[in-house]
Amino acid sequence: MRKQLMAGTALVAAAMLAAGGALAADKKMMKPSISVNGYHEQMLSAVLEEDLNAGQTLNTPAIDVRNDTEIHFNGRGQLDNGVKIHARWELEGASHTNTRGEAGPDGKKPSAANGDDQIDEMWLSVSGSFGQIIVGSTDNAAVKMLTGMTGAWATNVGQNFHFNSESWIPSAAGTGGGRFHVMHDARIREHGGGGDSEKISYISPKFGGFQVGGSYIPYADQDFHVTHNIADGRHDGMAGALSYTAKVGDVGAAVGAGWSQMQAPDGSDADNLNEWLITGRIDFGGGFRVAVAHQQTAGPDNLEGSVTEGGVRYTVGPNAFSLVGSYGELKSTQASYTAAKAAYRRTLGAGVFWHANLWMNRSKSDAGLENSGSAVSSGMTVVF
Repeated sequence: MRKQLMAGTALVAAAMLAAGGALAADKKMMKPSISVNGYHEQMLSAVLEEDLNAGQTLNTPAIDVRNDTEIHFNGRGQLDNGVKIHARWELEGASHTNTRGEAGPDGKKPSAANGDDQIDEMWLSVSGSFGQIIVGSTDNAAVKMLTGMTGAWATNVGQNFHFNSESWIPSAAGTGGGRFHVMHDARIREHGGGGDSEKISYISPKFGGFQVGGSYIPYADQDFHVTHNIADGRHDGMAGALSYTAKVGDVGAAVGAGWSQMQAPDGSDADNLNEWLITGRIDFGGGFRVAVAHQQTAGPDNLEGSVTEGGVRYTVGPNAFSLVGSYGELKSTQASYTAAKAAYRRTLGAGVFWHANLWMNRSKSDAGLENSGSAVSSGMTVVF
């Protein structure tokens, strides 16, 4: 049924493009244009305090220097019937020699923005009054619709809370490894591979504040442009979301719910992987914003768990302050991960920001081992 549904969606998109092509035969159309943008973030950091279990040691430099940078290429065009075409490629400005999310020789994990993958996302979208259809290597519809109203994602300032929290103090051994890089990442992802696996998505226009979206995910692994064997990994996934936004006077509110499922490898005894996410955000007059989220994961024992996060942000003129935090726990072992961050950001000019961050995290393994620590970082971000 799901394959028939996605095939029908693809046919509708093809018909719209064909209609535009017919008009193009009679009119001279402008060739699509391409633009380049992106960002560069350069940071200095220092670990203030660390308390690691006996099985883990770190030789942390007094001052560390890090970066996060991407270059984005955007191709845009419009057909005579009003349908808009957008092609996007995201080039990583730096890479690591270790697998994304896996601790390197120094015991620290690279951010998701600086993994081995040189091309982060690559997709093509078709949009119009009917909504938006997106095909390619990118996040699913639930992530695209809900991230902006989800807990720390909606209230964070400065360095990215989700991508960088575990970079400073590693998780306690036995907590689930790379899974805890995600346990405080309250977003609906197709775990078992990568969030940017190939997929086709549809996001509707807003009707009275309501919006819906859905995705079909053939295979969980990303960056594999070959025919997949469904016995080798999670496959035939679906994701969907529903959101509602409203504004009364100076107060704005947004709520949403999302879900995703990935089928277990064909012929295996593994359980299907299911995730649910509920989100809420309120913007008060005077620059205050509060957002919360709760995510639940069901499936194999080593992945079942939940994460709850929230944050508050205050913006006044060029200044922004935020306090964000999250708590995640695995159901089968009670292994847990707690993270918090206080941050300040100042806008120095158009697209230029300076930020300072205070990090704290604590993790407990299924064996009762604990790691905890705190760190500070400061840097400048240039968005072009």
